[in-house]
Amino acid sequence: KEGSGFAAEIGWYHEIVLDSLSSHVVAWNGGLFLSQKGRNGHMYWNEEIECMDREQMRELQSKRLVDTVKRMYENAPYYRKKMEDIGLVPEDIQSVDDLHKLPFTNKTDLRDNYPFDTFVCPMEDVVRIHASSGTTGKQTVVGYTEQDLKVWAECVARGMAALGVTKKDRVHVS
Repeated sequence: KEGSGFAAEIGWYHEIVLDSLSSHVVAWNGGLFLSQKGRNGHMYWNEEIECMDREQMRELQSKRLVDTVKRMYENAPYYRKKMEDIGLVPEDIQSVDDLHKLPFTNKTDLRDNYPFDTFVCPMEDVVRIHASSGTTGKQTVVGYTEQDLKVWAECVARGMAALGVTKKDRVHVS
């Protein structure tokens, strides 16, 4: 229904309907979000984050990195072993400046730990699973929590707001 802020998910299709030119309302996976014109008439989904100064952004990214590394180390034996193998403990990661210290995880690692050994949260917190075999035939599996889906929806919404998506637009996500 045009102009209602309604969005329907049918399989892999997401229909996004946005209201008005100056204020956008989007329903995405059942959540309503608001995007408004902000500074200099530009569209922002989350103006506080999108217009944050560089130092604040580094601080936020560093805090999130430290929290993520600690959570991985404490909750996933796979990641703990990978860090221990190079003599790294979570306390060695203090900011984004320490990213180079972290070991890489590649597609082979994901396949070798099939299906769920790289998950950092309990399985009861996983609300969606995506799996793909790519071209090799052995699947890689990624689990998403409710919070992961909210973060993903936020990223998509930011991109759409920045592009000036209107109520006349439809988006196919596959």
